[in-house]
Amino acid sequence: MKILQKLLESNGFYVHFTEWNSNLKIKPLIKTLKKEDLEIPAPVFDMVHAADLLERYVTEITGMLRAGIIVLCDRYVYTALAR
Repeated sequence: MKILQKLLESNGFYVHFTEWNSNLKIKPLIKTLKKEDLEIPAPVFDMVHAADLLERYVTEITGMLRAGIIVLCDRYVYTALAR
């Protein structure tokens, strides 16, 4: 993905790269849940990941796309569906 980003940028495109579990509001919660092994139900853990995706989509991805910026996503909707 990083190579693709550099290639696109070198050809004059504006590119933004977004990573899985990177939302600043939700990432600390995900790290805590993974580290502390709280035996939470799988649907709850999945909802936390879905919240991360939704927050990034609303606050980061859609605005970039509307501005004409190419958005490269490290895992996206299908990863969340597979979980």
